[in-house]
Amino acid sequence: MQLFYLLTLLMFYLSIVSTVDIEKKVTNNTYGVTDRLFIFPGTKWCGPGNVAQDNYDLGSDKQVDMCCRDHDLCEPKIRSGETKYGIVNHGRTPLLSCTCDEVFSNCLKAVNSWTSQIIENIYFKLLGRKCFHYNTEK
Repeated sequence: MQLFYLLTLLMFYLSIVSTVDIEKKVTNNTYGVTDRLFIFPGTKWCGPGNVAQDNYDLGSDKQVDMCCRDHDLCEPKIRSGETKYGIVNHGRTPLLSCTCDEVFSNCLKAVNSWTSQIIENIYFKLLGRKCFHYNTEK
């Protein structure tokens, strides 16, 4: 099963490299090539950060992108290097509330597409993302 996730991740990176339009990045540097390399193809929000111009700017895979956007904007979160709620985030990415992650997982499952399944497998299984329980959560 782990081989499946590794192959999925490899396909993800290969598809990203093939979608990078270097000429466009050089002439119109609204976002860097390195930023785009880690955003899932067809989305602007699925990956570390986003390449959207605003909160309404979505990629061609709109339903999946809405799940990722809502997850990115979900609060509460503990940013990298920040201490909140008695928790220190030593990681390189924000730590989100477990409720945010649960809503994200449910959203991706509701979309039920190849892309949503890949995003869910990468985020929750391959990367093994951690979350925290906020004091108002069960």
